[in-house]
Amino acid sequence: MKKTILICLLTLSSFAAQAQQTAIAPYEMFSIYELYNLQTGAILQDNFTEYAMIDLDGDGRKEIWVRTDDHKTQAVFSDCETDVNLIAWTDEKFEEVQLYKGAACAIHQRPDYTLLQFAILQHSIPATWLEVEETPNGSTYKLNNERISAKKGEKMLKKIGFKHADRYFKNIYWLPIPEDLQPKE
Repeated sequence: MKKTILICLLTLSSFAAQAQQTAIAPYEMFSIYELYNLQTGAILQDNFTEYAMIDLDGDGRKEIWVRTDDHKTQAVFSDCETDVNLIAWTDEKFEEVQLYKGAACAIHQRPDYTLLQFAILQHSIPATWLEVEETPNGSTYKLNNERISAKKGEKMLKKIGFKHADRYFKNIYWLPIPEDLQPKE
C-alpha cells in the first residue's frame, strides 16, 4: 500500500512539475535561432525540437534550455524581459552542456585535455566567466579572461557544486517546440 501511494505521489509531482512549464513564445524562438547562429558562428543543421524552462540562479526568471532531436546540439539562454542572452552551448568544440546552481557549463573533452567554460549568472545574465583547463600537468583557471589562483578557482567551483558533481537540475521536463515556431525551410 505504501509503495502504491508513493508511486501515485511521484506521478502527481511529475505532472505538477510539467504543468509549471510555460509555453515558449514565438519571439523567444526567433531570438534563440538568431543568437545561436550569430554568437557561435555555426549554422544549425537541425532545428531545436525540445525545450525546458529552468531557473538557474533562483531569481524567479526562467532560463530556456533547448536541444535537437539527437541531443547533440544544445543551448541555454536567459530571457531578461528585454533581451535573450546565450549562456552555454554545444557546437564543433563543446560537446556537452551541464547545469549547476547559478551556472551553466560548456565542456570540451579530449583524452589528455578538458576545457570547462562556466557562465555564472547574476539576475539571469552571465556576470562572470570562469574557464578551467585541466591537463595531466594540472589545472589552470581564468576569471573573465584573467588568470587566477587554483585556490580561488577551486573555491568558485565548490560554490556552484561542480567539485561534488552536484548538478542542480536532475529531473528536467522537456517539452516539444511546436512546429509553427520552427524556421521555415
